[in-house]
Amino acid sequence: MGDRPRRSTRQPPRVPVVQTEQSISDDLPRPTKRKIAETVDPQTQLHNILENPKSILTKMDLSELLNANTWHLLSDDSQKMLTAMLPPTALITNQPRASHSEQPFEDVSESTDRSLNLSIFTDPHFLDAARTFQDHLYSGWLTASHHAKLKKYIDGVRNGTLAAPWKDEVWDKENPPPSSSPNPINAMPPGVFGTRTAGASADLKLPDLVRDNVLLVGDMISYKRNFSGIGIVVAKDTIIQSIDPSTLTLTILMPKGTSCTLPTSLTCPQPDKPGEEITSVTVSTPQMLETMVLDTDGRVGKNQRPNGNAWKSFTVSRWRDDRTIIDNAGLKGGRETYGTLFYLRGSHYYER
Repeated sequence: MGDRPRRSTRQPPRVPVVQTEQSISDDLPRPTKRKIAETVDPQTQLHNILENPKSILTKMDLSELLNANTWHLLSDDSQKMLTAMLPPTALITNQPRASHSEQPFEDVSESTDRSLNLSIFTDPHFLDAARTFQDHLYSGWLTASHHAKLKKYIDGVRNGTLAAPWKDEVWDKENPPPSSSPNPINAMPPGVFGTRTAGASADLKLPDLVRDNVLLVGDMISYKRNFSGIGIVVAKDTIIQSIDPSTLTLTILMPKGTSCTLPTSLTCPQPDKPGEEITSVTVSTPQMLETMVLDTDGRVGKNQRPNGNAWKSFTVSRWRDDRTIIDNAGLKGGRETYGTLFYLRGSHYYER
């Protein structure tokens, strides 16, 4: 062990490093490349601010932007342009440019100078309108896609190819009739705890009303509906000529063409046979009767008929049971309004 050579701990000599131009250039810090700012179209930026639901305007207090101080920052031309868009109540009249004695017949609007009433920026109506604008902006109602959908809907309503759901249909959908269950409350008599809902009366059909004598021979059923999309009002009187006891269908008489009234020979208590100017149809639903009326009238095409509740478009007229003298005066032969089919169906549902 003693003859073993010892390990040297001395560091070997270092070779001097010779720096070349390449090594020096590699050690120098390289300049960072800056991204060139993209130019934004002012019109595009304006549309994003005024239409995009993520606009900064939805997150700020608009009173900090719309106030008297920012108004004075605008140029005179910009102020005049904006003033012309405001109602007269937002303006104040300055000193007249010419006295009335010099030009007594001069128009006041031309002889006076009107400027903005700066108190409008603190008016509660103005602030409420600004918050409403923020709500519409945040909801996406100001976007081009929403305007396109709205235009498509309005055009569809006007040309009769589209219609909003009828409120009764929405009610029936949201309030379906209660299903049968062993719950004792559902077994209670009608009228107790309101077990019969308004939507449940839709279960009654026209044959049900015929079977229960809600509709009788001699009743007049008058149709009237305003087709606002094409600017046409269709009105026509019809009368129940007979009832089929086996199928409970109605044979209806109505005038041909655009005529809306029946001859007195058919509205009297003992009517004559219908003439050539009268057409006869057999129906079992109000929708069928409405289709027959519109086809007979001929002014509203099938593609121009929006959805609707036909039960509300027909009104029933009937003679009184206690009449002593038959009054044939009037277009309906002395009959009195009995109610719409919609009303009669609802009343009969609760009374039966």
